[in-house]
Amino acid sequence: MHFYKQTNHVILCSTAGRTYLPDIYKNLNIGRFRPCSYSALTQRYINPKATMILFSTGNITSMGSSTFFGAMRVLFKLKTDLNLKIINIKLTNIVVNFNFSHLGVVDMQALYEKNRGFCTYDPSIFPCLTYAIENKKIKANIFSSGAAVITGCKDKESINESIQIVLSKIKESVSTVDTNRGKTAILLDISNDGIN
Repeated sequence: MHFYKQTNHVILCSTAGRTYLPDIYKNLNIGRFRPCSYSALTQRYINPKATMILFSTGNITSMGSSTFFGAMRVLFKLKTDLNLKIINIKLTNIVVNFNFSHLGVVDMQALYEKNRGFCTYDPSIFPCLTYAIENKKIKANIFSSGAAVITGCKDKESINESIQIVLSKIKESVSTVDTNRGKTAILLDISNDGIN
């Protein structure tokens, strides 16, 4: 098992009925509401850190919490503050970060060439390779620095499985590079220097 850090939990849910956002904003004076630019009420919480977005349809999106418990705690606080009846709670995305720099330097172009059907890579537009895990709605952003970000997981099993798939692809494209100079290092055997 590889060490990873969960950085974001996205939860979608609904309320029983539509919500009239101008009244909520006016009466409770919470959040941020600018209907001309964005037709939702946004409320940020500090502890735990999370952002709630409440739409007039009654749908709510919770994002930014590093734990599922934190996301649910903030959702309960919003429910209490606004006296809402919450229904259909669904965890839709867990974002995880992990580091693979201990494996060596990844030849990003080689990784792209070997997995062309499942990834996109254009370093002039975005500094990472995006790998779509086959038969899943999970993607990994793989950076040459040795960091990876996986999105679309819904539980620990899919996190661990996705990390193993990504690591196996990365291991196929590890090269020996001198990172100080950015050039391929030439490994020399100097155990016998020819001096007797």
